[in-house]
Amino acid sequence: MDMESQRESVDAFEPHRFFHLQMLVADQNVITVVSSRDWSKTRVAVEEKVSKLRDLLIQADSLRSPTLHELFSVLDPIQAAKCTIAAFELAFVEKVFIN
Repeated sequence: MDMESQRESVDAFEPHRFFHLQMLVADQNVITVVSSRDWSKTRVAVEEKVSKLRDLLIQADSLRSPTLHELFSVLDPIQAAKCTIAAFELAFVEKVFIN
């Protein structure tokens, strides 16, 4: 493997490494509060995380519909139908595994 290929393979993993570091740093507050056993502070820290997660899910929902419209505008009708069926099958399997 030449130097350029090695660099590209290393660069491909950089975002994942930074993501994990960012998550560790972001969760230090929660880890510190939980280990202190101060349950009122723990509740506040967890509620803050849940609030941020709720906001993220709302943003994801707002992106989902436009993304599907854009996808279906590119696909032919049969591909769009197959995509829709696959999405419903995936949702069904997810629901089965969650329950």
